[in-house]
Amino acid sequence: MKNLLVCIDIGGTSMKAGVCDMEGRITGQEILPIHQEFAALMKEIQAFVKKSERKGRILGIAVSAPGAVDVSTGVIGGKSAVSGIHGPAWIEELQKCFGLPASIENDANCAAMAEVTFGNGRGCKNLAFVVCGTGIGGAVVIDGKICHGSHLYGGEFGCMVMRDDEGKLSTFSLQASTMSLVRRVRKVYPDQEWDGRRVFEEAEKNDSVCRAAVSCFYRKLAEGIYNIQHVYDPERILLGGGISSRENFSDEVQKYLQDLAKEVEKAAGTKVIVPDVRVCSYRKDANLAGAAAVFMQKYPETAGR
Repeated sequence: MKNLLVCIDIGGTSMKAGVCDMEGRITGQEILPIHQEFAALMKEIQAFVKKSERKGRILGIAVSAPGAVDVSTGVIGGKSAVSGIHGPAWIEELQKCFGLPASIENDANCAAMAEVTFGNGRGCKNLAFVVCGTGIGGAVVIDGKICHGSHLYGGEFGCMVMRDDEGKLSTFSLQASTMSLVRRVRKVYPDQEWDGRRVFEEAEKNDSVCRAAVSCFYRKLAEGIYNIQHVYDPERILLGGGISSRENFSDEVQKYLQDLAKEVEKAAGTKVIVPDVRVCSYRKDANLAGAAAVFMQKYPETAGR
């Protein structure tokens, strides 16, 4: 009988569920409805676990969740669109409900662990993970483990200070996210509908405004990645988020990083490190596979079974 983990990814509008084998392969995925009450959420998970028992031996429950997750208790701090996830001690509740070991981790940290354990970060002990979407998120892996930090803010790269185009104080999220890309174009073309995809398409057609916005986006992204490299000194920096699936995305980022490094070396008169940047191998299944990876690290005896 195959050994499996039930993996749950809690989102703002639904829960994604699947079973994962010990190699990170996800099968039997379902979208479960989200509820504001914790008890109702648990009922949905219970029903999925019962259904999954037909597929193999369930060794445990692994959860990926948004917010500041205390991995020792499973309590999710802060607030989100799903009020019911905050407050309960998830690990205790899951163990009580199923009589199985359980784990829970922040979703960005799960995505990073998916790469470290099964993906493009495999073999790396020290790694940074940058998610580029409507904001900038991420995670830091040191000696193969997630660095949560003293306030559970490890990897919150979007909060890093950065100057805007006019030299005013801003953040990495506000300057290098896909929203920043769109915002720069809307300043010039306010009466048109824009999203990141269209900005790139128009830039490829030689629209000067879109070309400038794309160039600024890459430059700001490179600046943030450069800083991350010289704070944590990871072996590799992996890029995630929808935009990372663009053809040659990592090559473009790498080119801007090389140009930036040359500028810094000239200005500072010292040798600097050019980050090794690659895109993530996991896409939509990253949080589920990562939840499994976190579980296996917490309960290493399961990985060899």
